[in-house]
Amino acid sequence: MKIVIETKLLMRVLKEITKVITGTKTTLDILQNFLFEIENNELKISATNLDYSVQSKIIVESEGSAKFTLPIRAFTNIISSLDTETVEIEPTGNSVIVKTNGSKYNLSVHPAEDFPKILTIPEDNSFILDKYTLERGVGKVEFCVASNDPRPFLNGVLVKVKNGELHLVGSDAHRLGLWIQRGLPEEINLEVIVYPGVFDFLQAREDDTVEIRFMDNFFGLYFPDAFVTSKTLEGPYADYMGIMPQEEGTVFQTETRKLLSILRRAKEFFTPPYNSIRWSLSSSSIISAQNPDIGEMEERLEGEFTGEEMEIILNGKYLTEIVRHIDSDEIRFHFYGTTAPVKIEPAGLESEEEYLYLLMPIYEE
Repeated sequence: MKIVIETKLLMRVLKEITKVITGTKTTLDILQNFLFEIENNELKISATNLDYSVQSKIIVESEGSAKFTLPIRAFTNIISSLDTETVEIEPTGNSVIVKTNGSKYNLSVHPAEDFPKILTIPEDNSFILDKYTLERGVGKVEFCVASNDPRPFLNGVLVKVKNGELHLVGSDAHRLGLWIQRGLPEEINLEVIVYPGVFDFLQAREDDTVEIRFMDNFFGLYFPDAFVTSKTLEGPYADYMGIMPQEEGTVFQTETRKLLSILRRAKEFFTPPYNSIRWSLSSSSIISAQNPDIGEMEERLEGEFTGEEMEIILNGKYLTEIVRHIDSDEIRFHFYGTTAPVKIEPAGLESEEEYLYLLMPIYEE
């Protein structure tokens, strides 16, 4: 049998899938392949790394049904460089022929029976979210997530829905990001820890909404013609609300742009692995850093200050990343001593969303 597909449409789908799957580590050869399933002119293209799976559906010209695999890297590279309107795919037993006008590629493939089963989560437990709102929320916290931490929950994004609020949380134990969206249905109850890579699928989609589905230890993002499902990470997540400071503490508020500008210049003086900066807080705030190979810097930062004078040491790299994610013109810091986490939040933000960060100081022995 032969399958005829629009080249641009096929490439769009391949990009959506590889955006999520490519780059994940695997030693199984079959996982380096797409699974193609064709029936009644509907083509399903799937890929998986066993932790999460992606599937997209497109309408094609074909006769009959078939199931076969294609190597992700080779096939994607071929399709991405074509300038023809359509491409023809013909499975022939142990190989698949890919043809266009004047070109022919005969690709060796793995048996489709070896490809892992793709789980589809039923609609029983689901709700709809604005796609761009979810994408924005994930973007506010995922940079705080750990990588390969022995504590599994720190390697994922907490997705929690309770009492009409959606909480997204990311942390590596040195910093924590919390994003809150209100106005969800009160009856939804969900608490799962999700691989950050799953949310890359949102960036590839142009839909206005996304359906969230969940069951047992699985979580999924569903669209009319595609979905990604994932195993959830082992929990429970740490009690992030329990460590949130409730008092005002010592408060310093300043222009976000000016602070970010200072931190970018101070970057030249960061010394790994701590990349420390020293912040002297008073009515006249001073940020300083030194590097034995380069020298030292010191800059004054104007702002509104209330509370006790103090000097605190922070990781300059982590602080810069947090400040970059603040949208408001001004940023507010709450300090609670030299060993307690610093609370960082936008100043003057009025909307149904709320977000803030905690940053642990560096202890000086």
